[in-house]
Amino acid sequence: MAGRNQHYIPRLLMRGFIVPGIDGEKVFCYEKDRSPDKPQSIKRIASDDDFYSEPPDNALDDSITAAETRDFGPVIHRARTGQPFKDGDELNLRRFVVHMILRTDSARSIAGGVTTSAIQGAQAAFSEPDLFR
Repeated sequence: MAGRNQHYIPRLLMRGFIVPGIDGEKVFCYEKDRSPDKPQSIKRIASDDDFYSEPPDNALDDSITAAETRDFGPVIHRARTGQPFKDGDELNLRRFVVHMILRTDSARSIAGGVTTSAIQGAQAAFSEPDLFR
């Protein structure tokens, strides 16, 4: 179970920027209003509590984490370290690009808006008395 702290930038990508020689997985985190003063743990950056779902339903984040671990992590590691690609890596890289687009806040907002519009349209259509005559 992935938990409440859900990353919108996967840790598998942040691991490519880990500062060597310090304890833990830490990177410099750049923010618009200040320069980085010390490396921060990737556990709590590029994440929000309940970004994908409210507790206790963590199924979506669990599914995302599983895909990143199983499908995307190994191919990103091979690309980062210059290892040759294996069969299926090209497809997984394509899937990863789509995966990254769909997990953004703006994509979620668009999907939510489309769903709301579809439901409202269906409600309006089914409330027409002449529809079923």
